[in-house]
Amino acid sequence: MLSVLAVATCAMAQLSLPRLVSDGMVLQRGSDVKVWGWAAPDSKVRISADWTGAVVCRSDSDGYWECMLATGTDTEPHEMTVSSRGERITVGDILFGEVWICAGQSNMSMPVKGFRDQPVENSAGIVASAGSFRTVRMFTVAKKIDSKPQRDVKGGSWQSASPATVADFSAVGYIFARKLNEELKVPVGMINISMGGSNVQAWVSRELLSTFPEVQLRPIDLSAKAPQREQCGIYNSMLYPSIRYTVAGAIWYQGENNIYTPDLYARMLPAMIGQWRELSGNASMPFYMVEIAPYNYKKTPARDAAFLREAQHRVVASTPHTAIICAADLGTPSCIHPPKKREVGERLAAVALHENYGRNLRCTFPEFVSATVSDGAVVVEFGNVAGELVLRPADGRSGFEVAGADGEFRPARAVADGKTVRVSSDEVPSPKYVRYAFSNDSTATLFDSEGVPAFPFRTDNR
Repeated sequence: MLSVLAVATCAMAQLSLPRLVSDGMVLQRGSDVKVWGWAAPDSKVRISADWTGAVVCRSDSDGYWECMLATGTDTEPHEMTVSSRGERITVGDILFGEVWICAGQSNMSMPVKGFRDQPVENSAGIVASAGSFRTVRMFTVAKKIDSKPQRDVKGGSWQSASPATVADFSAVGYIFARKLNEELKVPVGMINISMGGSNVQAWVSRELLSTFPEVQLRPIDLSAKAPQREQCGIYNSMLYPSIRYTVAGAIWYQGENNIYTPDLYARMLPAMIGQWRELSGNASMPFYMVEIAPYNYKKTPARDAAFLREAQHRVVASTPHTAIICAADLGTPSCIHPPKKREVGERLAAVALHENYGRNLRCTFPEFVSATVSDGAVVVEFGNVAGELVLRPADGRSGFEVAGADGEFRPARAVADGKTVRVSSDEVPSPKYVRYAFSNDSTATLFDSEGVPAFPFRTDNR
């Protein structure tokens, strides 16, 4: 009889919260954050938080409800209780801090412990020091796809950084959070929404994807061998049920799976950013990305990845509140998962600390400004240079190429002088175009006095 009563009671329970709204969560500090869930249709829902007055809202005809809850700025743990029609859920160990999304494919998914035979540099040291960063917390969304937008993610929980947990955290996401935690002295929460091998088409809704005529819409195959490439699949199961959580911004490391369609990427990624911003309710949500690193894509033309990097820069140039960091010095041409994740995370953090939090940290990279033909050479001027430019051709190659009117590029000599580089080749007596690090696996050879690498570029449009 007691068993029957217990089953009946569970069947009657209608109050529930999404997995993200759970013990150990970090709420965006000093703001109005969205809290949502489900209850009996057309019923009153009350949220009582120990840091503010109670908030009351009402569920709709489907039982869905949401409300805005003001948060504080202290760093003490808090508790809140959600109740409706006699049901009650208590969420504890809540911290106020800075909350960010980290999203993308395998280079964002790559955990601190690395992949098999693909280590993360100094992972043991990162794990050993994790006890000093216990107010860094990460929610790793379960890697699933679905055919329709879901109301909740399939799995995941908030975990505090510790030597026992951090090995499984996203390496880039954790290093980013650790740097913010060090600089701001506040808790940092990361929502890890990443899935290896995914393309940008998987991260948008079907409605948005249908606005790109060159994309042939297909039904989602839940049994596909590469589910992460199914159109809209990640959006439906991982992104859509997470994006309403109030965050400060997003960091993005993705693009390797779109090297074959750079022009589509240059148009679809801004549309994706816009959709995320609309769903989050923050039209200016910061979005900071990683330029894909050098890698020898053996089954593709030698410059496909270079065109994708160029597309990434076009996105930043056309989309407000975005930025990109250089990774030309961090790749390993023989492995698509570079081990230098600390540099990636810290460069992204420098952008956020400068742009979002007003810290006087450098977050720029030397970049192309102009090219002038003079006496059989091309003189290239760079901006964002600290001190002067320095060439470090480890194997004798400058990384520069020049071409004449025929567009046939040849390796070139390069001489750095202050904030300019003079580029020439005996094979091209009348140069017209210049490229730098413009191939799939080109590694950085040009740095400034602070050791900061220059962005790749080209002046032709072939």
